[in-house]
Amino acid sequence: MNIIKKEYEDPDFVKHYTEENFNNPKMHDKLEEFAKLLNGNKVIDIGCGPGHDAYKFADLGFEAIGIDFSKEMIKTANSMLDDRKNPKFEVMDMLDIKTNFETNIFDGVWACASVLFIPHESVDLVLEGITSVTKDNGMIYICFKEGENLISTGLRNKYGVEREHKEYLWSEQAIKNKFKKHNFKIVKLWRNFTGKKRGQPTRWMNFYLQK
Repeated sequence: MNIIKKEYEDPDFVKHYTEENFNNPKMHDKLEEFAKLLNGNKVIDIGCGPGHDAYKFADLGFEAIGIDFSKEMIKTANSMLDDRKNPKFEVMDMLDIKTNFETNIFDGVWACASVLFIPHESVDLVLEGITSVTKDNGMIYICFKEGENLISTGLRNKYGVEREHKEYLWSEQAIKNKFKKHNFKIVKLWRNFTGKKRGQPTRWMNFYLQK
C-alpha cells in the first residue's frame, strides 16, 4: 500500500478529515462559479474524499458522481446519503477513469486537491482519462501546488498523528505544457496561498480548462 493510500484508508484520519471538510464552505463560491460555466448537468468529482463537493453539486441540481481510490472515503461518502437528491460514489483510481466510463459523458470535471498526489510521470494518464470522459467544450477545474517539479515528502502532523506524506509539485510552465499536449484550453488561472510549510506559504495554481 503506497503512502497516500495508507493515510486515506485510515478510519481515524478519514473521520477527522470529514469533520474538517464536509461542511466547510471554503470552496463553495468557486464551485458555484464553476457550475455556472457548465452547459449540461453531469459532473464527476475526481478524488472526492467523503463527498462534500459532490453533495454540493447535487444540491445545485447536478447529476454528480464522485470517485476516490479510498474505500474508507467512499464508505463515509455513502453514509451521508439521505432523502435529498444524492450523488453516486464509486471506489476508483483516477488513473483508470478512461477504462471505467463511456467517452464524452461529463459536462464538468472537478478535481480539487487530488491530482497533486499523482506522480509526475503518471499525470498524462489522468489527463488522457479526463479528455476521454469530458464532452466537447466541457469544463474542468483542476489545481496543483506550485514548485519546480518537486516531490514533497516527509512526516506531517495531521489530526494529532504523524504520518508519512507525499505530494507532487509543478511549475506553471510544466503543467501548462501538459495541458497543451492534451489540447486543453486554459480559460482561467488564479493562485491562492494556504498555511506555511518550511516557513513558506503553500502556493496553489487553480485552472479552469475547456476541452
